[in-house]
Amino acid sequence: MTRYDKKSRCGFVALKLRLTAGAMFLMREDLGWRDFNLLGGHDKPQDGSSLLRTARRELLEELPLLRRWGHFDLPGALLTGLSDRSANRFISEEEVVDPRHVRISRLAGVLNTAITGGLKRLPLSWDEIVDLPRESNQLEIPFRW
Repeated sequence: MTRYDKKSRCGFVALKLRLTAGAMFLMREDLGWRDFNLLGGHDKPQDGSSLLRTARRELLEELPLLRRWGHFDLPGALLTGLSDRSANRFISEEEVVDPRHVRISRLAGVLNTAITGGLKRLPLSWDEIVDLPRESNQLEIPFRW
């Protein structure tokens, strides 16, 4: 039997914010893989082999309010765009680095090893503390295993 290695090029965005509950990564639930991953995806011909373009396109696909606003106003677009039906969730930095309660993609582990000092050394994407609205349950992660 012949074995073929499939190669993929992907661009991802690591959005790390400090919420009142602590440092959090915005991640997307993948129901097919049954895990949480960084926002991003596979490169496409329109990206012109640029992983930066891939990451930007995927970010705009997964956070559509950024397209409507026309600029990257992180807290506003993130908080307005998250709902109970959204696949995007805030996952604590601790859980991403050392998963105990949710299934995190292997990519996060690879990045944690590849980045000097790990994901904890990754700077915040926004300087200010972001406060989730009281009615939001974004820190309560629904399990669908």
